[in-house]
Amino acid sequence: MKLGKVLFAIPTLFTLSSVFLGFMSVTCVLDGEMALAAAAILFAALFDMLDGKVARLTRTESRFGIQIDSLADVMSFGLAPAILVYEASLRELRAGSLDLGLAIAFLFVAAGALRLARFNVMAETTEGRVRRFVGLPIPMAAGTLASLVLALSHTGGVLGALPIALLVVLLSLLMVSSFTYRKSPGATRVSALLVLCPVAVIPITLAFIQPVYGFFGIYVYYILLGLTETAILRIRHRRAAHRRVEDPADEP
Repeated sequence: MKLGKVLFAIPTLFTLSSVFLGFMSVTCVLDGEMALAAAAILFAALFDMLDGKVARLTRTESRFGIQIDSLADVMSFGLAPAILVYEASLRELRAGSLDLGLAIAFLFVAAGALRLARFNVMAETTEGRVRRFVGLPIPMAAGTLASLVLALSHTGGVLGALPIALLVVLLSLLMVSSFTYRKSPGATRVSALLVLCPVAVIPITLAFIQPVYGFFGIYVYYILLGLTETAILRIRHRRAAHRRVEDPADEP
C-alpha cells in the first residue's frame, strides 16, 4: 500500500470518528442518557477540529475531504444536537397535533445544512486559506447546546423549554447570518477584547461558580467575540466610507 493513500485516509478516519460519535449521541438519547449524548457531541467537535489539522499536517487537503467533512457535520452537529435538545426540552412545547418544538429543532438542522453549503461554495471560490467564517460554525452552535445540556444534567438544573427554544432559534439565525468568526480566537483585535470584557464576565463568572458550565462559557464567549468584532469592523468600514464621501480628494 502506497504511503500517499495511507496519509490520505488518516484525516478521513478522524472525520468518520466524528460521525460515529454523532450516531452514538442519537442512540444515547434513545436510551435516555442525555449527559452521555451531550458529551459525545463535544468529543465529536474535537475530532472535527483535528481532521482539518491532520489534513494540513499530512498535506492531504482535498475537495473530497471538504465534502465528507460537511456531510459528517450535518450528522454530528446538525441532526444529533437537534434530537438531543428536542428530547431534553423542546418536546414540552408540543400542544396536541402542533409540535412547535419539533419545528424549532428542524430549524436548527436546516440552518446548519445551509451554513455548510455556503461554506463549501465559498471554499471553492475563495483563493487562499479561509481565515474568517461567515456565519457561526455549526460545531460551535452544536457545542453550545450540548455543553448546556451536559451542565444541566450534572447540576440537576432546570431550564424551561421556552429559553432553550429561544437559544436554538438564535443559534440557527447566527449560522445563516453574515456575522464573521475567526478560525483562531487568539488573533482577535484588542478593541474587540476591550468591548467584550464586561460582557464576558457573565459566562466566566458562571464557570467559576459551577465548573461544569466551563464548556458552555467558552462557547458563549466565542459567539460574543464574533458578534463584537463584526460590529467593530462594520463601524470602522462605515466611518471610512463616510470619510471618503466627505473628502473625495483623497480618492486615487
